[in-house]
Amino acid sequence: MAHLKALTLKSAATLVVLFLVLTIIYNISFLYVVGFALVLGAVSYPLGDLSVLPKKGNTTALLLDGIITFIIIFLGMLLFSSSLASIASAALLVTVGMSIVEYFFHIYLATHVLSATNVVRVGR
Repeated sequence: MAHLKALTLKSAATLVVLFLVLTIIYNISFLYVVGFALVLGAVSYPLGDLSVLPKKGNTTALLLDGIITFIIIFLGMLLFSSSLASIASAALLVTVGMSIVEYFFHIYLATHVLSATNVVRVGR
């Protein structure tokens, strides 16, 4: 149940960031934003949040989540634009926004979801 709550929280925060950047700034349909959010959650939660965060800490998990976010948004934005500068700027803006969200989400995840047997370094 704790993972469902965490995944719901992450999905909601991801939707907000993607909506602010992709829908408001780049005029991407909300339906596509939901698709991006589902893909990001399906990839980054098990890889970055559940695998890397407990073993390597917040900094490494943030870097991995940032790389995953940038790649997914960059590749997805290829559907909407042929301008690499526009695609890269959208991916970068989303990555920065998501990195801020992920920093606090990792702290929440480490203190409320991951078991006490896992050693999680959230300060580094």
